[in-house]
Amino acid sequence: MTEIDWTAVQRVAHVVRGEWTLAIVRALMNGPLLYSRLKSEIENGPLMSGCMLHHSTLSRNLANLVQCDVLERRQLSGGYQPSVEYRLTDFGKRVVRVLREAGQ
Repeated sequence: MTEIDWTAVQRVAHVVRGEWTLAIVRALMNGPLLYSRLKSEIENGPLMSGCMLHHSTLSRNLANLVQCDVLERRQLSGGYQPSVEYRLTDFGKRVVRVLREAGQ
Protein backbone atom coordinates (compact mmCIF):
# COMPACT_ATOMS: atom_id res chain seq x y z
CA MET A 1 0.00 0.00 0.00
CA THR A 2 1.29 3.44 -0.93
CA GLU A 3 1.91 5.95 1.85
CA ILE A 4 -0.38 8.99 1.67
CA ASP A 5 1.30 12.39 1.61
CA TRP A 6 -1.04 14.18 4.01
CA THR A 7 0.75 17.47 3.53
CA ALA A 8 -0.10 17.35 -0.17
CA VAL A 9 -3.70 16.38 0.63
CA GLN A 10 -4.02 19.35 3.00
CA ARG A 11 -2.54 21.66 0.37
CA VAL A 12 -5.06 20.49 -2.25
CA ALA A 13 -7.94 20.84 0.23
CA HIS A 14 -6.82 24.38 1.05
CA VAL A 15 -6.68 25.31 -2.64
CA VAL A 16 -10.04 23.89 -3.74
CA ARG A 17 -12.08 25.55 -1.00
CA GLY A 18 -12.19 28.86 -2.87
CA GLU A 19 -15.55 29.93 -4.26
CA TRP A 20 -14.46 30.07 -7.92
CA THR A 21 -11.47 27.71 -7.76
CA LEU A 22 -13.07 24.69 -9.38
CA ALA A 23 -14.46 26.76 -12.24
CA ILE A 24 -11.07 28.42 -12.82
CA VAL A 25 -9.13 25.15 -12.72
CA ARG A 26 -11.69 23.44 -14.97
CA ALA A 27 -11.45 26.26 -17.53
CA LEU A 28 -7.65 25.91 -17.65
CA MET A 29 -7.51 22.09 -17.83
CA ASN A 30 -7.02 22.08 -21.60
CA GLY A 31 -4.34 24.73 -21.72
CA PRO A 32 -3.53 28.38 -21.08
CA LEU A 33 -6.08 31.14 -21.62
CA LEU A 34 -5.97 34.89 -21.83
CA TYR A 35 -7.74 36.67 -18.98
CA SER A 36 -10.78 37.71 -21.06
CA ARG A 37 -11.20 34.24 -22.55
CA LEU A 38 -10.84 32.66 -19.10
CA LYS A 39 -13.56 34.93 -17.70
CA SER A 40 -15.86 34.01 -20.58
CA GLU A 41 -15.16 30.27 -20.19
CA ILE A 42 -16.03 30.44 -16.50
CA GLU A 43 -19.22 32.46 -16.97
CA ASN A 44 -20.45 30.19 -19.78
CA GLY A 45 -19.12 26.90 -18.41
CA PRO A 46 -21.20 24.19 -16.76
CA LEU A 47 -20.17 24.98 -13.17
CA MET A 48 -21.18 28.64 -13.05
CA SER A 49 -23.31 29.03 -16.16
CA GLY A 50 -25.27 32.25 -16.08
CA CYS A 51 -23.32 33.72 -13.16
CA MET A 52 -21.82 37.16 -13.55
CA LEU A 53 -18.20 37.08 -12.46
CA HIS A 54 -16.91 40.53 -11.50
CA HIS A 55 -13.38 41.42 -12.56
CA SER A 56 -12.32 42.12 -8.96
CA THR A 57 -13.58 38.70 -7.83
CA LEU A 58 -11.79 36.89 -10.64
CA SER A 59 -8.59 38.90 -10.14
CA ARG A 60 -8.58 38.17 -6.41
CA ASN A 61 -9.13 34.44 -6.99
CA LEU A 62 -6.48 34.29 -9.71
CA ALA A 63 -3.94 36.08 -7.50
CA ASN A 64 -4.65 33.60 -4.70
CA LEU A 65 -4.19 30.62 -7.02
CA VAL A 66 -0.92 32.09 -8.32
CA GLN A 67 0.25 32.58 -4.73
CA CYS A 68 -0.69 28.94 -3.93
CA ASP A 69 1.33 27.79 -6.98
CA VAL A 70 -1.73 26.38 -8.76
CA LEU A 71 -1.53 28.88 -11.62
CA GLU A 72 1.20 30.71 -13.48
CA ARG A 73 0.53 34.26 -14.65
CA ARG A 74 2.37 35.47 -17.75
CA GLN A 75 2.39 39.01 -19.09
CA LEU A 76 2.39 38.90 -22.89
CA SER A 77 3.74 41.86 -24.80
CA GLY A 78 2.91 43.10 -28.25
CA GLY A 79 -0.23 44.33 -29.88
CA TYR A 80 -2.31 47.31 -28.88
CA GLN A 81 -2.80 46.22 -25.27
CA PRO A 82 -0.61 43.95 -23.20
CA SER A 83 -2.36 40.68 -22.38
CA VAL A 84 -2.21 38.36 -19.39
CA GLU A 85 -2.27 34.61 -19.79
CA TYR A 86 -2.95 32.03 -17.08
CA ARG A 87 -1.95 28.37 -17.09
CA LEU A 88 -1.85 25.51 -14.62
CA THR A 89 1.48 24.83 -12.91
CA ASP A 90 2.72 21.29 -12.29
CA PHE A 91 1.02 21.44 -8.89
CA GLY A 92 -2.17 22.70 -10.57
CA LYS A 93 -2.09 19.68 -12.89
CA ARG A 94 -1.75 17.43 -9.83
CA VAL A 95 -4.81 19.14 -8.35
CA VAL A 96 -6.70 18.30 -11.57
CA ARG A 97 -5.65 14.64 -11.30
CA VAL A 98 -6.87 14.50 -7.69
CA LEU A 99 -10.18 16.11 -8.65
CA ARG A 100 -10.64 13.69 -11.56
CA GLU A 101 -10.07 10.75 -9.22
CA ALA A 102 -12.52 12.17 -6.70
CA GLY A 103 -15.11 12.74 -9.44
CA GLN A 104 -15.15 9.13 -10.62
